[in-house]
Amino acid sequence: MKLLHLSRPRQRGLTLVEMMIGLGLGLFVAAALLTLYANASNAGQNLQRASTQIENGRYATELLTEDLQMAGYYGEMPAPAAYTLPDPCATDPSDAFAAAPLAVPAPVRGYGAAEALDCLQARSRRAGTDALAVRRLDPAAIAPGGLVANNRQYYLQHS
Repeated sequence: MKLLHLSRPRQRGLTLVEMMIGLGLGLFVAAALLTLYANASNAGQNLQRASTQIENGRYATELLTEDLQMAGYYGEMPAPAAYTLPDPCATDPSDAFAAAPLAVPAPVRGYGAAEALDCLQARSRRAGTDALAVRRLDPAAIAPGGLVANNRQYYLQHS
């Protein structure tokens, strides 16, 4: 006599419970990956903002350094010359330079936040900030033939 084995039939496919658990675990992993990507993207944007701010600061410092190095360059001025404190909003150089007695504008002058400088506020000066006025001459030489009479430009001649 043959023994008949009564065995369970093999399962084909998934039960509903197994499928629900698998989908839940898959969604949990997908949500974790999406959160990781979002955090990495946010960190990258913050790093980019910080890098841009540092680069802008370096550029502004470089510009200010160059201006301060040239501050007070008025050529070879005969002694003694007195420094004046002209209005920083004045656009006419004759207000700052005087021939007798020789007077030249102070090369660098700071203005506090409380001082009213209407001409700077028109150029987007942030309220409550200090200002720095730097004065110098253009060191580029101009040939005598390039001088223009009556053009409101002032030329400083030195020997």
